[in-house]
Amino acid sequence: VNSVYRWVVWGSISIGAALGGLVANEFGLRAPFFVGAGFGCLALLTLIVSIKPHDLSGLTAEDVCNN
Repeated sequence: VNSVYRWVVWGSISIGAALGGLVANEFGLRAPFFVGAGFGCLALLTLIVSIKPHDLSGLTAEDVCNN
């Protein structure tokens, strides 16, 4: 599992660097930071929308510690 995780993460670093370079070349050096912040906000919004209170109501301390 760890090798697949590293393969995906380390592989996406080079793709993100290339895309960040293209964005910086087209829109300036500050643009990649705004694009990255936008993607971070989108990920947070997706997480907030996907977790419902009734999903968390049945959890106990043992469930959280065992996972």
